[in-house]
Amino acid sequence: MGVTSVMPAHESQPIAGTPEIGWRLIPQTWGQGYATEAAAAVLADAFGRLRLPEVWAYTSPHNLRSQAVMERLGLVRRPDLDFENPNAPADDPFRPSWVWIATP
Repeated sequence: MGVTSVMPAHESQPIAGTPEIGWRLIPQTWGQGYATEAAAAVLADAFGRLRLPEVWAYTSPHNLRSQAVMERLGLVRRPDLDFENPNAPADDPFRPSWVWIATP
């Protein structure tokens, strides 16, 4: 169905090294709550077993589905940490990246 994990943000990103949560599911599963359920379990493990003080996430302003998952999980939007994704072309509408942070 997909994957959900916490890992260090890729070195190519301005937030490199921060613990980043991400999910990618096949479109047939979208809108059924799987991303939220899986991400909640991953965050519980990150804060419980791993004792991380925070977990970051980022998405484009256009990715409303991911933003909705982040809101359901209780992540807080941090506009002061937003950045331009250096891997996206300059004219790509998905180049802006909005940052969200979860804390225990």
